[in-house]
Amino acid sequence: MKRLLSVMGALALAMSGTAAKAQNGGKFVPPKLVSASEISYPANANSPGFVTLQVNLDGNANIQNIQVVRDVPPLTSAAQTAEQGWSFTAGTSGVPSSIQVTAVFNPFNPAGVGLPSPGLGPVAGGGSAPYIPAQVMSASYATYPPNTTAFGTVVLDVRIGSGGDVKRVNVVHGVAALTGSAITAVKTWGFSPAKRNGKAVDSHTVVAFVFPSPALGSQ
Repeated sequence: MKRLLSVMGALALAMSGTAAKAQNGGKFVPPKLVSASEISYPANANSPGFVTLQVNLDGNANIQNIQVVRDVPPLTSAAQTAEQGWSFTAGTSGVPSSIQVTAVFNPFNPAGVGLPSPGLGPVAGGGSAPYIPAQVMSASYATYPPNTTAFGTVVLDVRIGSGGDVKRVNVVHGVAALTGSAITAVKTWGFSPAKRNGKAVDSHTVVAFVFPSPALGSQ
C-alpha cells in the first residue's frame, strides 16, 4: 500500500510539473486556420486592395471579435462577413490568441498586366501584448492566369518562421486554376515574425486572394 501511494505521489508530482511547464514557458503552439469559405468580391467595388484583419480567439479557438487593422471600404466588410464563419485551432491550450488574415482583392490582370501593388508597412497595434501575430510588411498581387475564366477565393495558411521567412504554404480553400498563382505570389511577400513575450517565434498567418470574375473586366 505504501509503495502504491509512493508511486501515485510521484506521478502526481510529475503531472503537476508538466502542467506548470506548459503554463510557464512550455512549448508554444500558435493558432492556425482549419477551414475557410469564399469571400465575395463586392459588386460596387471599383478598385482592388489589401485588407488586414486580426481574428482574436479564446482558449477554445472561438472567435471573440475581428479587429480591422488595414481598412479598404467596401472591401473590408466583405472579408469580415466571410471570416465570421471560418474555423481555427487554438494556440497553446486554454490561452487566448490571435491571428492576422490578409484579404487580397486581386485585380483582373491576365498575363501580369495590371496595377502595381501598394506599399505596405507595419500596422498599428500589438504594442507590448504578450503575443503579437506575424504581420505583412510587403506584398504583391497574384497574376491572373491567361486563357481562363475561373474566379473565386484561394485561402492559404502560411507558416512564418521566427526570422520572418515563409516556411510552408498550405491550401485551405482553393480554386484549381488560380491556386498556383496565389502560392507563387505569397512566397514573394515579406513578413515580420510573431512575438511572444518579446521573442520572435514561428507562427501562422492567413492570406486570402479574392479573384474577380473576368466578366467584371479590369478592376
